[in-house]
This record gives sequence, C-alpha cells and structure tokens, in this order.
Amino acid sequence: MNILTKEALNDLLDTYASQGGDAARALAPKYGIKPVYVKKLAVKHGVRHRRIGRKPYQHKRDHRWAWAIERGAVLA
Repeated sequence: MNILTKEALNDLLDTYASQGGDAARALAPKYGIKPVYVKKLAVKHGVRHRRIGRKPYQHKRDHRWAWAIERGAVLA
C-alpha cells in the first residue's frame, strides 16, 4: 500500500483546486497512485476545482424575460 506524504497530498490537492482534475490526474503516476484516486482524495478533503470561464446567466433564453419586455416598464 502506497501512502502519500503531506507534501505530495498538498501538491495534488492544490493542483486539483487551481488547474482542475485533468492536471491533477496527470500528476498521479508521479506519486505512485492511480489517476482515478485523485477525485476520491479531493472529495474526502473537501477540495473543489474552480471553474474558469463559466458562462453567465443568459436572460435571452428565459421566456419570463421576453414576457416582461413585451409588457414594458411597471409604473407604481
């Protein structure tokens, strides 16, 4: 059984959090673990990867916005 050192674990989890799962899975063989195990480690330690370039909410696709635009401004 291969036990990861704290430095190796921190490196894997930091890579997972900052660069994503693909980069962390590429590092896994360097530390003697299977690439599939990286996600299990991340879940166990509560680490989530940051999504870069996430699409913002598009109101053009929402029928409620179209309905509101048709009716115009609400005067109180």
